[in-house]
Amino acid sequence: MKHATVLDIGSSKVVSMCAGRVGKDGLAVHGADVRAYEGYCAGRIVNTADLHRAIGESLMATQRECGFKLREVSISVPAPFTKVFIGTGMQEFSSPPKRITGEDIDMLINISLPKEEMEGYAYGADSQMEETGLWQKKVMATTAYKNDGSLYNTFSSAPEYYNSTADNFQLGHETDLIVIRYADILLMHSELSETTTGINQVRARVGLNPIGSYSLGALQKERRYELAFEGLRWGDIRRWGIAESALGKLIGQPIYNRGIATTMKNQGAGVVARYQATNGFMPLPSSEVDLSKGALKQNPGWGTDALYSSWAD
Repeated sequence: MKHATVLDIGSSKVVSMCAGRVGKDGLAVHGADVRAYEGYCAGRIVNTADLHRAIGESLMATQRECGFKLREVSISVPAPFTKVFIGTGMQEFSSPPKRITGEDIDMLINISLPKEEMEGYAYGADSQMEETGLWQKKVMATTAYKNDGSLYNTFSSAPEYYNSTADNFQLGHETDLIVIRYADILLMHSELSETTTGINQVRARVGLNPIGSYSLGALQKERRYELAFEGLRWGDIRRWGIAESALGKLIGQPIYNRGIATTMKNQGAGVVARYQATNGFMPLPSSEVDLSKGALKQNPGWGTDALYSSWAD
């Protein structure tokens, strides 16, 4: 007998139920659970961590009562809630299913949100590849003076910085270098002390409610949002050991290539396979390896097979 699971997210409670058809018109409930959370007020979730907890606990309780794994979940929300939450979307879990986490719920919400085009923005105007429509506003391009007093569009175009003869704003783009920020220090403190002190100071600065208890997941989310576009995410996901998972989620995401709507494709051997081969390290300059006469060894994963000659659109 095929069964279905429904998760109803209300303004203060989460209800989950798994049921299946009996006979022609009957319905049998295999498991159900209700969990309260801090709720929805004035167009926003009061405490997303508490909502994650309620959803996870409710689904796990329903699964225990059913006695079998819940494979798919349909989500319903009241009408005033829909602009905050749901369009349609599907989030795949591991097989056998893992414990549902806040990150899973965030991903489902993200892919379910209706996508609105930016007014006046034309995809493909700059012939970009893997164009997402996301733009950073925290840092800006850094120009550099030439010897004759004129300017490079970006300092990375200078041959003293990089072996380049072109001054292309897109291909040679670099951003201003932020050495460290106080919010970064506060989040480091929370991660090292496993306390909410630093996290809640960062959240208070932007008017967000404090979180009640520390978790690595909460810390990871706070760093992802607070330090977005500041060049720290790569080091974070490597340090936490989640780089492969994070990179794998890029595949299939909607992008534009030269103004044509498509989805993110694997390039070459594949983004996850490349990370596994290199551990995320860049190659040493081959000229330096050659000059070292054997003293330097090229970083793993950067042989000739690491190169690919065509772009998978």
